[in-house]
Amino acid sequence: MVRVYMVRSKRNTTKRASREFTDKDRAVMSEYYEILDTDHDTEDIRKLIKRDPDFYDPYLYVANDLRKLGRETEARELEDEVFKRASRRVEDKEGNWPDEMRWGFLENRHVIRALMTGADNLWRDGKTEETLVVYRKLFRSNLNDNIGARYAIIALRLGLPYEEYMRQVWPQSRMPAEHMDTWFRKHAPKFPEELAEWKQYCKDEIGLDEEDLY
Repeated sequence: MVRVYMVRSKRNTTKRASREFTDKDRAVMSEYYEILDTDHDTEDIRKLIKRDPDFYDPYLYVANDLRKLGRETEARELEDEVFKRASRRVEDKEGNWPDEMRWGFLENRHVIRALMTGADNLWRDGKTEETLVVYRKLFRSNLNDNIGARYAIIALRLGLPYEEYMRQVWPQSRMPAEHMDTWFRKHAPKFPEELAEWKQYCKDEIGLDEEDLY
């Protein structure tokens, strides 16, 4: 069962309670990482899917192996399935996402990776508005933005196809962080409305100044 905690805002206790998602501890997660450190094959990973269909990293691992073998359709089917499962897991009965879903909790990372994979596939398919919706939700639920959702959002607003986004923002570079920072500082000011909440978070919670952001 998903653990959902009701947490009051620290700055204003009269605001509505926020909903935070933290996935439960999963026994197969430890086994998954242990298997990766040993000689193994895809079937070893598939067994974990059968044991716990809601631990999502094995799906992505198997999909990656299938894609290497040229079995694109099978790979995509797995990724689509895990995206649907992850979406259902984080949504409430009205289809709303949690206010917070922090990457800092190891239990959440497989869920976030599944959601990102689904968003990227939508992007590859040219469904940019649907992609933007997912990335905005990922961004707002984790304003620390460990996954770099803000880069995807700005690229989508610029109208970049997925492949061009990867070329511009995630190149094979010796200094990727510096490259990404330069790209972001150039384009982020064009879409201030997308970053207003993040900027306020960075100032209030991290203590960064405007010039530190872009």
